[in-house]
Formats: sequence, C-alpha cells, structure tokens
Amino acid sequence: MTRYVTLGFIQQPDSGGCTYLFYSEIHRPLRNTPHTEGPITDSATTTSSWPSDFAKPRDTALIGFCLVAWGGILSVLSAGNSLLQVKQALLVVAGARLQPLLGGEALHSTDIAVVLFGAMLVVAGGYVHVSVGLAVVLALRPWLDGFTYPADNIYFLWAILYLLGLWGVRQIRDPKPFRGGLPIGLLALYIVYGMISATTAIQLNTTYTELLLWVGYGALLLVAINGTPSSHARGVVLLGLLAGVAGQALFAYPHLAYILPWLRESLQADPEQLARWFKGATEFTPELARRFNLNRAFASMVFPNALAALLLLGIPVTIALSIDGWRSLFRSVPRPSTPSQKGYAVLLAVAVPLFVTVLLSVFALGILSLTYRLNGPPWFGSRGNLNVLSVIVAAVPTVCFLLAGRSRGAGYALRCLQAGTATLFTPIVLGALWITYSRGAMLALLLASIGVACMLWWARRDSRPTATKAKAMGVLSILAVLGAIGAMGFGVALPVVADNPAPAPSGELLPEGMDISMAELANPASFAARIGYWRVALRIVADHPLLGVGLGNFGMAYGPAQDLDAGDVRNAHSVILQNLCEVGIPGLLLFMAFWGVFLWQGAKFLFVTGKKGSMLPLGLFVGLVAFLIHALIDINFSHPSLVMMAMAALGLFYSGLPESPAPARPRTRRVVAMLLVTSAAVAAGLMMRPYVQALGLNGGKLINVSNRSWVDTRQKTANFFLSDVPTWAMKGKADPPPRIPLATVVSLLPERDILFKIGRVLAPDPQRRAWVEVDADQSLPPNGVLEISRPWDAHALVMERTELWVKELAFLDTRFPYDPNLALRISRVYKSMLDGVSKQQADRKDGYLAAMESWGKEALRRSPWHKDMHQNMAWVYWTMGSNSKGAESIAYYEKALDAFKRARELGHLEPNYYFVHSGALAAIGQSYKNQGVTDEAQRYQDEADAIEAEGLRLQAERWSRGLQ
Repeated sequence: MTRYVTLGFIQQPDSGGCTYLFYSEIHRPLRNTPHTEGPITDSATTTSSWPSDFAKPRDTALIGFCLVAWGGILSVLSAGNSLLQVKQALLVVAGARLQPLLGGEALHSTDIAVVLFGAMLVVAGGYVHVSVGLAVVLALRPWLDGFTYPADNIYFLWAILYLLGLWGVRQIRDPKPFRGGLPIGLLALYIVYGMISATTAIQLNTTYTELLLWVGYGALLLVAINGTPSSHARGVVLLGLLAGVAGQALFAYPHLAYILPWLRESLQADPEQLARWFKGATEFTPELARRFNLNRAFASMVFPNALAALLLLGIPVTIALSIDGWRSLFRSVPRPSTPSQKGYAVLLAVAVPLFVTVLLSVFALGILSLTYRLNGPPWFGSRGNLNVLSVIVAAVPTVCFLLAGRSRGAGYALRCLQAGTATLFTPIVLGALWITYSRGAMLALLLASIGVACMLWWARRDSRPTATKAKAMGVLSILAVLGAIGAMGFGVALPVVADNPAPAPSGELLPEGMDISMAELANPASFAARIGYWRVALRIVADHPLLGVGLGNFGMAYGPAQDLDAGDVRNAHSVILQNLCEVGIPGLLLFMAFWGVFLWQGAKFLFVTGKKGSMLPLGLFVGLVAFLIHALIDINFSHPSLVMMAMAALGLFYSGLPESPAPARPRTRRVVAMLLVTSAAVAAGLMMRPYVQALGLNGGKLINVSNRSWVDTRQKTANFFLSDVPTWAMKGKADPPPRIPLATVVSLLPERDILFKIGRVLAPDPQRRAWVEVDADQSLPPNGVLEISRPWDAHALVMERTELWVKELAFLDTRFPYDPNLALRISRVYKSMLDGVSKQQADRKDGYLAAMESWGKEALRRSPWHKDMHQNMAWVYWTMGSNSKGAESIAYYEKALDAFKRARELGHLEPNYYFVHSGALAAIGQSYKNQGVTDEAQRYQDEADAIEAEGLRLQAERWSRGLQ
C-alpha cells in the first residue's frame, strides 16, 4: 500500500471529516508496510508523480530546451547590439515620429532582450501550466518595484491577464467548479466602487492607472485560487513566491554593504543626479542626509519598510517548510533503493536547475561586491576566482542531492532538499528583516505570531465544539483588527510629542553611512510623524467622505491640507486612512469586508486543522496577518510588488480551503469563463494606452518605462539653442563659444554631418588636460562636447526640430489624453519656442502664443489641484501680457497674479511659490513706478515684501524641521 503525498494541499479523510493538509512529502511507503523482497525503485513514483494537468514531460523538456536556446540567441543579439531595429519599430508604432530617436541610454539592446526573454518565460510557463507562468511572474515581480516607474507594472499585469485568459480558455473547454467566489466578489465590488469614485477624482490619469492595477490584483487572486487545482500546481506557485522573497533577502546584504556606500558617494559628487532623484533638489537637508546616511537595506524595493513587508510574507513560510521538511525526514523510514531510469531522470531534472541557480546566485552576489566595492578588492580577489568559487559552491548541494537520491531514492532526496534549503534560508530572511530596521514590521510579525499561537492553544485546550470555537475565533480576529484601527485613531487624537529625531548638523553624505543604535530603534519619533500624516488624512476624509479623491490621488490632495507638523509624503502610511481618503467610507467598508472574510475563514480553518497536519497553511496565515498589521502603519498597499505578492499568498491559502461541492452547471461556468476572457482582453487593451505613450516619451527604454529623462534632455537641448546660443551671438561673440555635451545634443540633432556644420566636436585629452578637435571622419566620443561656431544656423535648425518634436508630443498625447504633465510639457515647449523666436520668425508668434495657452488650460483642466498647473498658467498669462498692450495687457497680468496666488495657496508650505508670487508683484510694482503711479507701485511692493517675508520664514521653519 502506498500513500501519495506531494507538495500542496490534499484531501485526507480522518475522524473529523475531510481535512485539507499542506504536505511537502513525496510518495513514500507507510511505516507498517511490509518489506518486500528485492530492491525498491522509484519507478512508481516517477510515473505517477507527474501531474496529469501539466503538459506532457516530453513537451515540457522541449519547451525548456527552446527557452535555453531563446536565451542564448537574445544574449548574442544583445551583445552585438542587434535589436535596435526592433526597438526603433516599437517607437514608430508608439508614435515617436522624429527620427532617428535612439540616443543616450537607449543605445543598447539589453533592456529589450530582458523583456523578450521574460515574456517568453511567462508564455512558455503558462503553456506547461498556469501555475508555472504564475511562479515566473512572482519570482520576477520584486525586481521591478513598480513604485518609482509605474509603467513597468504593465508588463506584470499583461502576464497575469494572459494567464487568466489561458485559464479561461481551458475552463471553456473543460468547465471546473469556480472557487473563492466570496472574496473575489468582494474585491470586484471594491474595484467597481473605485470606478464610481473615479467620476469625481481630482486627477483622472492616476486613478485610471491605479484601477488597472487593482484589476490585475483581482485577476491574480482569481488565477491563484482557481488555476492551482492540484497540490503540484500550488507547490509550483509557492516556489515562485519564495524565490522572489529569497532573492530580495539575498540582495539585501550586498546592497547594504556595497551599493548604498557607492550611491552616497555618487550623489555627493553629482548634483544633477541629486536633482533627478529628489525633484530638483540642489543639496541635502540635514534630515534628508541623516535618513540617507542610515545603514538600512531596501534591496530593489525602494524603501526599507517595503522590503520588510515582503519578508513578512516569506519568513513564516520558510520556517513552516523547515519544520515540515525535517518532520517528514524523521517520520519516514527510508530504505535502500536503486533508482530506475525514470528515477534518475527526476534527479537530473532537479539537479541541473539547482546547480545553475546556486551558481548564478553566488556569481551575482560576487559581481555586486566587485562592481560597487569602494575600498579595495573583495576577499576572493578577482572575477576569475569568483568563477571558480561559484562552481565549487554550486557543486556542493548538487552532489549531496544526487548522492542522497542515488542511495535512497528521489523522494528522499527531494525531502532533504526542502529541509536543507528552508533551514538555510530561515536565518537569511530573518537577518534581512533585521537589517531593514523596520520596527513596525518586526512588531507586526511578533503580534501575528503570538495571536495565531494563542488561537492554536485555544483550539487544543478548549473543549467546546470545533465549529463554535472556529466561529468565535473568526469574530475575535475581526474585532482585533477593529481594535487596532481604534488604537490608531486614539493615537491621532493625541498631541504630537515629537517630530523626527534631531537632524545631523550638516547635509553631508557619509559613504560609510551611520549604523543604527538601539536608542534610535527605541525612538518613537517616526510614529509621531505618522500621526501628523494621519491628521492631514482625516481632513481630506472630512471633505470627501463618500467618494474620496480617487484611487491613487492621496498625494495630490495631501499638499493643500498639509501643516508643518506633518512631513512631505505621497501616501497615508495607513491602509485604512488611504482608502478613506481615496474611495470614501463605502470603499473602505468593502476593502475591510474583503480582508475580514480572510480572517474569518482563516481562523475557522486553523481551528479545524491546527492540531495536526502541515505547518504551511499556518505559515501563510501568519505571514498575511503580519502583512495586514504592518499595512496599518505603512504603505504596503501602495506598492504594486507587495500587493501582487500578498494576493498570490492569499490565493494559495484560499485554494486549499475546503468548500462545499458546487452544483454541476457547465453552461454557467463556460459563460463566466468567456466573460472573464473578454474582460482580460479589454483590460489588456486599456493598459496599452498609457504604456505606448510612456514608451514614446522615454526615447526607447523598455525598462523603467515611465522615466522621462529623455524628454528633459530634449527640453534642455532646445532651451540651449533657442536661448543661450542667440544670447551669445547678440553679444558679438565676445565670450567663449557655448558648449553642450554630445550626449545631450543628439536628442534633437542625432545626424553627425549636421553637428560638424554648426560647430566643432571636441573630445577630452586626459594627458594634455585639454579639449582636442575631432575630425569629421572620426567616431564621436561619448564624453565629447559640441562647441557652437555658427549660432544662427544652429538656432534655425533647432527651431524646426523643436516644432517637429512638439507635434510628436501632441500626437503622443492622443494615445492617453489624461496626463496633465504631458500637457504641461507641451505648453512649456511652446513657451521656449516663443522666447526663442528671431526676427525672421516673428510671424510664428501668434500661433505659439495660442498653443501655449491652449495646452496650459488643458493641463489645468486635467489636474486642477496641482500647484504647478496654476503656476504654468500664471506664466502663460504673464507672457501674453508681455505680448499685448493697454488694457488687454493689464487684464492678462491680473490673471497671472491670480494664478500665482492660487499656486501659492495649493503649495502653501513650499517657499518657492511664495518667492515666485512675490517676484511677480514686485515686477508689476516696478512697472507702475516707472510710469509714475507711485501709490499703486507702493501697494504692489508692500504686498510683495510681505509674501517674501512669509516665504523666508517658512523656508527657515522647514529647514529646521528637516523638510526639503
């Protein structure tokens, strides 16, 4: 007799009915199985263990071979930079019409090779089984955080929708019972209410993209529950989830030791990089420098607390896997066996990926220390030594695995691999959590562990019926969450007793950083800062109680309601208040109902199965509860990577819950599946709009797609040729000729023959410490400059190119006509062209003025709460007043002052808006003074002085509090 147990939830009868357990064992004989003569082989194991719902083993092997070949082909093409034509074609499809566009960071094929290989991994994995594709998504998800550059999320959303469509098509062909109807239905209602609240959103484009994210989260939950019907499928998804967590945990160590010191040194030496990272800042405030100097790891998750939240999902699961693995080894009675041919195939199928994974992991960690180490070579010395070290380290577990399999069978070897790997990674992930120094995450893990432990203790001690205890525990779980919310509200009502800790005396960055002391960890100031955020959030809720300000718009609504006791943030640092602000009270109730169902069903399930069985469902439950507790005081649900990983863990937990047998309604199931497939296709199409626009704006980068530095570079180039170059020419060329970096000028003038017609190309000569002219037949130096010698020819040429570019921007705007920043950019480009118009181009002025005003109004219409949109309109009216006369000119100036005032009101805690408004008032006062109207001149000057004094006071106050 053989008991078949495998990685995943299975149904097993016991005295209490049907219990769903999560085992990590491979088929093995029972203890009381009589010993049979002859060797025991793995033949039965290997023939029966391959899942029937997966692609056939031979097809799977062929797919694996094709993936390896595809990766090799892409590597060769990328190394030879042979994929630029593909990138060029994508840009043409996107609508980037000014050719050639490629330049600067886009002059490589690595990004497109990575994207194509990742897409093929998901497509091929989904063909093998939906769970394999989902595991690939989860393993890759944390490496593109999606918080800094939101368009990168679309890759993962497309992958999830593809898997949903694949599952739906298979469901149409062979209808299976639909599971998880209650949580999926509640999440769907939450998304629908988010769509309703979008009708009153204060900025539609943010809500649009946020809604698409939530559609993807819902699709992920649905696939994780219904696309993993077998224990094998659940085990594969769990493996992908843990791979993503483990990868970030491993990366945290070299990130803290090598990458952070390198970043500090780079930011200190490069002010332009500082401005790019911190929204135009030219220096670090003392508090910002102190925070950046703290030695806290965040890997690729942007924030230490975000990495900590990710680790919360994995730590309990790795502990559970470790316990289950060792327990299965000690409980089994392994007997010598001779693996069959298929048994050896199983061993090789696991050994090869194991060797490659360990080798690449060790190599990647070593390369990081070689690349970013500031003080001498690492202990292994060189890349050659690293290659040897990687092979040796990878060989050790692989050889041990093969020896265990050869002596005692594949099943025993796999159990050893699970126990050893989980035991090894448990201290690694715990250590990674510690070096994030996230007190909230550590406390959340502690509270969740204690709470679930008390539940299990009650389940064993209490003699009341299991059903009664389970229901009581579900109620207590929900009440505990409500109590935490109430405690948070009580904290908001308390006075703020401390702001952030006293900042360092200067804004200097220290490459070695500052270690965090126990006193720093014990300091409650960061929680006091959160109370400030929450008070501002409650003001927003009071103004928008029902529909909120729209999903994703908390940051936009925060500024006008902010006070000096609250720091500058984009998120509420509380999932409860974030939802209240963005979707109102009804939206929050739906959100809480969705997670309340999880707490209810999770508590009931643990009370039924908590006395026996696997630890894995317990690990998933503890991880998710800790994640929710942490979300009460942090930004977990604003970070797309975190939400996707949490939804996958939630889906894994739900997929193992027992459900009542569903009635056989194949026709209804087919209709639902068809609706889901159609919805997935529609959602994928809607995601195409912002993605195509972002791709057209970034100059061809397929990773960090939302990065618009390419647009900034073109704007800088246009301003140089339309402003600096004519100014130099009109001075009679008395000053040295103006120069511009080649990496910048190619954004608008990529043709090399044009560069040599309007100036000289110079390259640095390190030996002579001088610039040397480059001949026309030589290659262009990447660090060279262009020195202008024919200014008016250059001016006329760039004016024509800028006109083409602004038309391209207008066309790209039609792809996704909701982005206020793009409309703002177009208005500013027209202003640059207007300021650079020469006498020969005077007939273009009226057209530029009209376009500048039209796009400025459009930007303001799209985002009426954005202070920069009002300030831009102020400059538009100011420019129009400068180009008008008499009463019309005065009317425009008055409109400009009103717009400056409105921008200052919306940015009432930012001194810059005070200084700009003050400068405009002073300029009008000076105009009246020149006309001899002294009373009006004095009135305007007095108002200007008062506003400037207020701005200076505000600036000093912000600096003393460490605000930028």
